[in-house]
Formats: sequence, structure tokens, C-alpha cells
Amino acid sequence: MIFPSLEKRRACLSYIANIANQAHRVPWRKISDARNFIQHEYFSLDLDIVWQTISYEFAPLRAQIEEILKTEFPGGTTSA
Repeated sequence: MIFPSLEKRRACLSYIANIANQAHRVPWRKISDARNFIQHEYFSLDLDIVWQTISYEFAPLRAQIEEILKTEFPGGTTSA
């Protein structure tokens, strides 16, 4: 059955969009663009840029995402 699956996907996308609208500090578009580039242009990646991104930009991003999770799921755990 495709329809229940499609409805669940739409509900998830709607929920994610709602969170993204509330968390303007997080560079959602840049994250999405980076993911698409990595997936589609894998062999043309500059590994130095990838390493710099991981080394310097992930820690602040993780803190922002953890704050969102604490707000959205107050009783849940956000530790990896």
C-alpha cells in the first residue's frame, strides 16, 4: 500500500518544516545543499574542505540541534 506510506512521509516532512521554521539560526538550506552535493558529486569532493567543515562547523551545529531536540522532546535524550 503506497498511500499510508505517502501520508507518513508527508506528515514527517510537515513536522520537519515546522521545526525548521522555528529554528532560523540553523543553516538548513546549506545542510541540504551539502548533502545533495556529497551524494551527486562524490568524486569531485575536495577532502580538505570536507575536513574543515567537519572540524570547525559541526560542533556549533550539533549544539543548535541538541537545543532544538531538548525543546521538542523535553523528556527525551539527545546524547549520541
